[in-house]
Amino acid sequence: MTAPTLGELLYLASYVIRVRVASLATAPDTPNQYTADLHVMGDQGAMSLDPLAGPPGPGGKQQFALRMQDNADVNTSADLPTGLTDTPEDIGKYWLIDTVDTEGVVTKETAWVWYGTAGWRQFQMGVVGPPGPVPLIQLSEQLIQPGTDSWVDTTGSSVEPSWQFNLAQPFGPHGPISPLWGFPDIDTATPAVAGDLLAATTSHTSSGDIIWAPEALADLRINFYSLPESDFGSYSGVAQQANVASWTIPAQTFDWTPIVWGHLGGTQLNPMVTSNSQQLLNVSALGGTFTLTVLGHTTLAIPYNAAPAAVVSAIEALPSVGTGNVIGSLQGSMNTLLEFVNTLGAQAIADITTNPAALIPDIANAVIDVIDSGGNLINQVANMLTGDPLMIGAQVLLGDATTGTMIARGLGNTMGRIAIMPHYSTTNKTLAVTPKNQYAMIPAGQTASLFCNLWNDGKLGTYNFNPAGAQLFCMAVPVNLGG
Repeated sequence: MTAPTLGELLYLASYVIRVRVASLATAPDTPNQYTADLHVMGDQGAMSLDPLAGPPGPGGKQQFALRMQDNADVNTSADLPTGLTDTPEDIGKYWLIDTVDTEGVVTKETAWVWYGTAGWRQFQMGVVGPPGPVPLIQLSEQLIQPGTDSWVDTTGSSVEPSWQFNLAQPFGPHGPISPLWGFPDIDTATPAVAGDLLAATTSHTSSGDIIWAPEALADLRINFYSLPESDFGSYSGVAQQANVASWTIPAQTFDWTPIVWGHLGGTQLNPMVTSNSQQLLNVSALGGTFTLTVLGHTTLAIPYNAAPAAVVSAIEALPSVGTGNVIGSLQGSMNTLLEFVNTLGAQAIADITTNPAALIPDIANAVIDVIDSGGNLINQVANMLTGDPLMIGAQVLLGDATTGTMIARGLGNTMGRIAIMPHYSTTNKTLAVTPKNQYAMIPAGQTASLFCNLWNDGKLGTYNFNPAGAQLFCMAVPVNLGG
């Protein structure tokens, strides 16, 4: 092959590359295509050629070595030393000087090199400008089973990525094989039986570890108790608070609180009886008198405005009636309810007749309304709680019959029946019981005294309490679990 002539273009190789072409804007009098740039984009182009060796050129001049100087007093170009010489001792010395912005961020670093008689030369170190955004990486880790492959889960954006390392736990050395009872944190003094659990105690080893001991599963279950009707007492009287029952719940093996439900009061059917005769006397007059005929005999004249006692006295003076056999009560302003009792009770009594001729004015009248003819078979129904049924209720207190912590409450109703439900607030309506706040809590190993009281939300209540059908139910529920 002949040697190429000067200026001849020779084909060397072909490559596919990605390039960026840019032009330079020039003045109108500058010829077109005065200059242009051709840049290979990133690592998109590569060209590997055999080196071409030409004839050796003249020997070059030996260059001096650069030697960095570490001087904390040199922070700006004004701090550079003076009096440096044009000798190998000083030539090549250089100092690094940072340029910082108003926030103290280094935007560039410059090397100031002493070239002797040529003076100082500046070399840019690294890229000029403030640091770019640094990804804020959130790191987390999750241990996985030994012997499995570890991996990384990546989520989030490129600016704020999240990396979760799923790391297989390394196998540790095999420990000694020995019975559980041989470990120092196990209580071997307490014998275990079938069904026991291993539970933490309040004791510790000399190294501070919790000591574990067997505990019966039955000791951890919720227990329940009831207070029967026979443990309630009757009460009649006027009071705001009246105790009708007390109750001791056995100690439990855990911290606990009593949860109480129950019911009191209601109605009670007495044996069937025969009714008394009841007749209502209605008098409408401005003056004068009237008479009554009872069981065939007529009374003396009775004033139009006679009180019930005077009417009863006139009737009991009759031979057909007799003393103590009539009760009279005022109904309205001038009406008298007459009830036949004792020897005339529980039997039919003929209707009383009236003679209003002597009443004033002429239109005045005296009449009898029969409420009950008497001698009728009925069931007597009695409320076991009487008084104001809208106010009279019940409460269950813990610890003291008068000042204890209220744990259950019942409100009265028009039937005199009280349904008792768990309730802990009193005047402080923010009080509440939770498994961990220790309110109304009884420590393990301690009994609980409960007291059931009749309670009136007003100042006083009139009670006539019969315990028939009354009952309370209590569950001993563990609390303070988890500390």
